[in-house]
Amino acid sequence: MGLTTSSEHKHNLLIRPIELTDINEQYFDLLSGLYRNCKNFNQAETFFHSLDAHHHIVVVENSTNHLLVGTGTIFIEPKIIHNFGFVGHIEDIVVHPDYQGYGLGSKIIEKLKQYGEEKGCYKCILDCADNKIPFYKKCGFTLKGSQMSYYYDKKPSKISIVNKCLVF
Repeated sequence: MGLTTSSEHKHNLLIRPIELTDINEQYFDLLSGLYRNCKNFNQAETFFHSLDAHHHIVVVENSTNHLLVGTGTIFIEPKIIHNFGFVGHIEDIVVHPDYQGYGLGSKIIEKLKQYGEEKGCYKCILDCADNKIPFYKKCGFTLKGSQMSYYYDKKPSKISIVNKCLVF
C-alpha cells in the first residue's frame, strides 16, 4: 500500500509487514519514541522468528531513502467467550517526529484493524495515554472501561511452579 504525504516534500511511503532486516538500530530508535529501549540485537532474530499469525507488526518505510518512519503491532488473542472468538490488541503505534501530522498513524491503525478483521476478530482494543484519546476516537475507537496495570518486580519470586501447579 503506497502512501504520499501532503507536505512540501513528497515521500513515497510503503506500509508493509516487518522483515528481519528492519529490526536494527533505526527500528529501535523509532521505538524509543514510546519506550526506553535496550537495543538487544542478539535477541532480534529469535524474536522475529517467534512471530506468527497471532502477532503481526507493520512498518512504514520511506522507499526513497529506506528510512523506517512508523510502526504498529496487533496481537490476536484467542478467547473462549464469543464462541471461541478472537480479540485484536493494538499496541506500539509510533510515527517518526519528522513524519507526524500526515495521517500515518491513522494509516497504521487502519492496516492493523483490517488485519484483525481478516483474522476473524470480533473487536480490537488498545490502551493509550489520556492525551491520545482524541486521535483514537478519530480512528473509530470508543472509550470503554478503564485499564489497570501490574508491573512485576525484577526480584526472584518466592512462588515456584511444580507440575503446572503453583506452590507457595
